[in-house]
Amino acid sequence: MQLSHIFSRSQLVVLPLALVLFAGGCGKEEAKQAKTAPAAQTAEKSGTPATPPGSMVAPAPVKGDEPLPPNHPPLGTVSDNAPQTLDNGAAAVHPKLDGKKVLAVVVPDSIKGHWKAVNLVITGSDGKEKAVRAAVDGKIAIGTDGAQLRVMNFLPAYTSDFNTATSSSNEPTNPAVQVQLIKQGKVLAEGWVFQKLPEFNSFSSSLVKVKLVSAEPVK
Repeated sequence: MQLSHIFSRSQLVVLPLALVLFAGGCGKEEAKQAKTAPAAQTAEKSGTPATPPGSMVAPAPVKGDEPLPPNHPPLGTVSDNAPQTLDNGAAAVHPKLDGKKVLAVVVPDSIKGHWKAVNLVITGSDGKEKAVRAAVDGKIAIGTDGAQLRVMNFLPAYTSDFNTATSSSNEPTNPAVQVQLIKQGKVLAEGWVFQKLPEFNSFSSSLVKVKLVSAEPVK
C-alpha cells in the first residue's frame, strides 16, 4: 500500500516538521535537567562528597595574615620603639602620673630594711653623664652649685592605684626609686624614676636627669 494513500499531501509535509520540533524539545529538556541535576549525581561521578542542601560550608582555615575588613579599627600592637625591658604585666597596673599629684607611699614591712642603696646615672644640664651610688634615705651632691639629690624610697615591685604607691613583693619586677632635687633647702623637683619603665617617670627637672640602673639588697 502506498504511503500517499494513508496521509494526504499536507500531512506528509507537517509530519517531518513535527518530528524535528519534538526532537529539539527533548534536547532542551535534557539540557535543563543536566543543569539542575542534584549535587549527589555530580558527586558520584567526581568522587567528591556532596554538600547537603541548606547546609553551611565550612570556612577556610585562618592563616593570620588576612587583611582587616574596611573601616576595622587597628589591632593593638607593641611599638618597635618600645624599650626591650618593657614589662607589660607591670605596665598594666602602673598608672601614668602627671608629675603634679603626690602619692602616699606605703613600704610594706617585708621590704623595709632589705634594700640599702641604688645605682644611678645623673645627666646634668651640660649633657654630661655621671654614675653615682646613693643610699636609700640618703643624699648626694650633684654639681658644684650646692644642689643635692635625695633618695626617699625604693620599691622593688612598684604598683599604684593613683592614690598610693607601694610594692607588691620584694622581687625586683618593677624597680622604682623616689627622689628629690634640693637646692638651698628648697625642693625643686620630686618624683619617681623607674628602671624598666622610664616612660612612666614622674621626676622631671631641667637641671638634672636621673636614670635608675640597679639596686643593692642588704646581704
